[in-house]
Amino acid sequence: MPLNWTPELDRTLLRVVTMNPDATWPEQAADLSAQTGFPITEDMARNRFRRVTNDIETHRATPPTDEIEVPEVPEGDYVGFDMAFFDIESTGLGAYGSEMTVACIVDQFGRSTVADKFEFEQKSVLDDRGLVVWLRDELEKYDILVAWYGTMFDIPYINARLIMHGERPLRDMMLIDPCFKARGGRYGLKIGGSKLKTVAKALRTTHQKPEVEWDTFRLAGFGDREALNIVRTRCADDCYTMRDIFARFKPMVRTIHR
Repeated sequence: MPLNWTPELDRTLLRVVTMNPDATWPEQAADLSAQTGFPITEDMARNRFRRVTNDIETHRATPPTDEIEVPEVPEGDYVGFDMAFFDIESTGLGAYGSEMTVACIVDQFGRSTVADKFEFEQKSVLDDRGLVVWLRDELEKYDILVAWYGTMFDIPYINARLIMHGERPLRDMMLIDPCFKARGGRYGLKIGGSKLKTVAKALRTTHQKPEVEWDTFRLAGFGDREALNIVRTRCADDCYTMRDIFARFKPMVRTIHR
């Protein structure tokens, strides 16, 4: 079962590694396991340390230590487009007979917001109305949306769930779908597959799409907290993976459609 790395665990990881720079990774992992109470392997410790330090260096995430501060853009100084890299997780591929379970938004600065349907008032365990309305309202705060296969799944699914709840659909917005840049063409790439996982592997991006069993999505849909945490993490990882890919794809973006 994947370990859910919390800011507290990240702080412990950085402290252990920086205080014992000459220790081997097996020794670091053993020390981490003893201090946190979680079984942490050598690969887990090494990979997470690289990711956290890379996030700090590139300002993709808030540093998990009090000593390192990421400067914030003063309000009113940023005049570029506000962009939302977003992803959803659902219990099925069709809006009739499934529900949205988790949604995540990562902005152009790498700040993320994750929510699940159980954070909102529900009539039953299947009720995702609060989540889809929240996501619609949050997305409409941005100028440009970026979603992998979003034109064919995410946007139609969100709008279908909204309308089924008697709510208005997402307003007409500018949208970039990087998926189609991986399918060839003059301003695309013939990678050999356009799935997010395939493209991320081909480009060796910092973030990679994690594997999650289908039963985990089903359990998350019924409120299993452990499964829900895994799905929330997966949703965020998808957004960061897409953001990494977009950084490489954006020179090929010629038009932004509404």
